[in-house]
Amino acid sequence: RAEVDAVTQLVASTRRAAEDGWGRTALHFAAEYGHEAVISLLLCEGASPSSQTTLGKMPIHFAAEYGHAAAISLVLEADCTCVDANDCSGANATAYAARGRQESAVRALLTAAPRSRDVGDVYGCTPLSWALEYPLHGRDGHGMADRGSEVRGRGTSSRSQRGRGRTSGSRRGRGQKSNDAARSVCLALVPWSLPQPT
Repeated sequence: RAEVDAVTQLVASTRRAAEDGWGRTALHFAAEYGHEAVISLLLCEGASPSSQTTLGKMPIHFAAEYGHAAAISLVLEADCTCVDANDCSGANATAYAARGRQESAVRALLTAAPRSRDVGDVYGCTPLSWALEYPLHGRDGHGMADRGSEVRGRGTSSRSQRGRGRTSGSRRGRGQKSNDAARSVCLALVPWSLPQPT
């Protein structure tokens, strides 16, 4: 409720289109954090769902990257053409959702624009190729668990072994969750159907 009150005051002061140094507006931030009430208020007061940052990112890109399917729906209700918008590197919202391993966002975007799975960026990467890449090179430290087990095998002290063992285990858990999320995103992106029995 405090966020909505603050935004109401912002709108009343006619600064709803104010941007930060990167060109992000209040709508970009609301989409990034999934504040549905704030998004609705800003859109009702005339905030542009197609406003771009200096890197060409629209609010839908932020909502997709952080997995806010409801925010994606609100932005698309205001401007359905946003689903096809690319940033300056050619990445669409589906690519952002795939990179962020956000299955619900991927599914929401594919419902709105099924062909968005096939759009490549300037590097030739599609949302599916990003989803396949990030299990190996994700942002969560995946792959570090094996390094911890190598260090334990080198005759380190028992105290450092215990410390590294806990760290390694927690990283292994995050890596598994990360792989599960990536697998779900990949399955959502693959345009396949099982043959029907005859």
